[in-house]
Amino acid sequence: MSEDYHKLTSEIFEKNIVGENIEHISGEYEFDGEKLTTSEYREVLVDGETYKIAYIIEHRDDFKIAEIIEFRVNGEKIDL
Repeated sequence: MSEDYHKLTSEIFEKNIVGENIEHISGEYEFDGEKLTTSEYREVLVDGETYKIAYIIEHRDDFKIAEIIEFRVNGEKIDL
């Protein structure tokens, strides 16, 4: 699951962050086995500007399906 999770988070960043120079500064995540969700918190540097990104992934069908159910940038909720 670790490799799949890394692939998923990389895909999320590649498809949703636009910039010439993108660097991951820090990050952490929490998995909730009861709700089957993962909460991800990241700090990224995009073209010299720092952003705090947080999102929640809901896992379904034995982890074959993952859906982002909430996304925030610098604390502001982004409509999906």
